[in-house]
Amino acid sequence: MAIILTDETALAFWRHSGITGSSLFETRPCRLARVPSKVAPASDITAACEQLCLDVEPIDVLVGRKCDVHHSKGISYSVFSGSLPSQSVCRLDSDMYVTSPKFTFVRLARRMTPVQLIRLGYEMAGGFASNRSDARGFSKCPAMFSIKELASFLDHAKGVQGSGPARQAAKHMLDNAASPMEAELAMILTLPRRMGGYGLPKPELNYRLDLGTANGFVLSRTSIIVDLAWPERKLVLEYDSDQFHTGPEKIAADSERRNDIELLGYDVQTVTNKEVSSIGKTDKIAKSVASKLGVRIRNEGDGFLGKQVELRRALVELRSSHESE
Repeated sequence: MAIILTDETALAFWRHSGITGSSLFETRPCRLARVPSKVAPASDITAACEQLCLDVEPIDVLVGRKCDVHHSKGISYSVFSGSLPSQSVCRLDSDMYVTSPKFTFVRLARRMTPVQLIRLGYEMAGGFASNRSDARGFSKCPAMFSIKELASFLDHAKGVQGSGPARQAAKHMLDNAASPMEAELAMILTLPRRMGGYGLPKPELNYRLDLGTANGFVLSRTSIIVDLAWPERKLVLEYDSDQFHTGPEKIAADSERRNDIELLGYDVQTVTNKEVSSIGKTDKIAKSVASKLGVRIRNEGDGFLGKQVELRRALVELRSSHESE
């Protein structure tokens, strides 16, 4: 009898697997056409999650028929009776499965707000995962998918509940965010005004600048990874975390790094956590970036301030929930 972990439980599995670099079971692609009709007993489901080191409640399980839904404490059953899109499920063991990151994203899209879903997409397509055991509230981990891979999956998942919101969210997502604050900064700058963002052109996140020799100077490193970059406009925006950008040695290293970037002809602008947390200060940064990109930010009143406040509140709530999970 099969167990298919899904939704929040599947997300917890992929986060844990990415952070630790391994799992107790090796995940393998699976060509499962439909959700199996027979479901394992609740005791087997609970034991399987314990073996996977997943401390989640309720445990989300996918079943093929409504009659397979049982009233079991600590287990939430969801019915999926249609055909499974390609690459929807990964096999962990002979009768143990987990929805793939891409299908998990679609599944979660059914009950998330657009901002929540986009923020999750930044994480799953980025280089970090929420982790309550880490003092920062997140840990480094490989991306679960790229936005291009997600788009390809969505082409095969048309008609599946959640695919519409997932497709809309993907339009506003970016690959390669390395931290929650980078994701939030990118969202604030690039989301459309109707969602509380500034609608600026999308940057490249964690963009690699190749160094070597610049303007006749031989640099001490071969490359630098910058937080946000608009390469065509030679503009770089660096996020300085209060936690990791303090102390004389770090300040000196940041200064040398900035000098190297500028020697390549890039305009470097720095933004702090305090500035990101202030709508007024972020407004100045956004207008400065817009000016350097050659685009205009509309100033007419359209309830934009209220939308900004709503976006900030949603992002802060998400960050707080991840830190205290």
